[in-house]
Amino acid sequence: MRLGERDRQLLRIVAVLLAIYLGMAVFAQVWQAVGAVADVLLIFVAAWAVSYLLSPLVTRIDQSTILNRTLSVVVVYIGIAFVLAGTLALVVPGLVSNEFHDHAIGGTVPLPPAPVQGTPAGQFPAAQTVDEVVTGPVLSRLYGGDIQVIHSDGHIFVLSKGRNVERVDHLPDDLQQQRVERPNNA
Repeated sequence: MRLGERDRQLLRIVAVLLAIYLGMAVFAQVWQAVGAVADVLLIFVAAWAVSYLLSPLVTRIDQSTILNRTLSVVVVYIGIAFVLAGTLALVVPGLVSNEFHDHAIGGTVPLPPAPVQGTPAGQFPAAQTVDEVVTGPVLSRLYGGDIQVIHSDGHIFVLSKGRNVERVDHLPDDLQQQRVERPNNA
């Protein structure tokens, strides 16, 4: 059986498409295999990069002092630990100060009321009830969306129009986690 020119051209197109399909299937399998060990490979690549960057410093310490290479590496690691500890000591207090929180929230948290005469120093009287504080405009400012609040028989219902009010964006993650866990423990 002899194939005509049109049949040969059709066969070449099918062969090319089959080769493309097989190439994509092999690539997908290789990509999946690499993805399975990507975390481990990333650790090795990061370790190689750190050692590559620190090698000149270790070599310089090794050649200019009486320390051998192992002790030079230890000295460099101790130096890095001191730099990181110093940086954390300078940065962390500023991150947890009240000024940082006031700026991070954007000034939406009102200042406490001024002390009333006869109130002990450092204590403030309750200015409002929960029903007066938990209102649509207050929650809308806090969460950044149109939020309606319905008070009914001692319950507060929050209608958020697509805004997730379960996630309290202005709280740190540890306090957010406590808020999420609290209803399950009750």
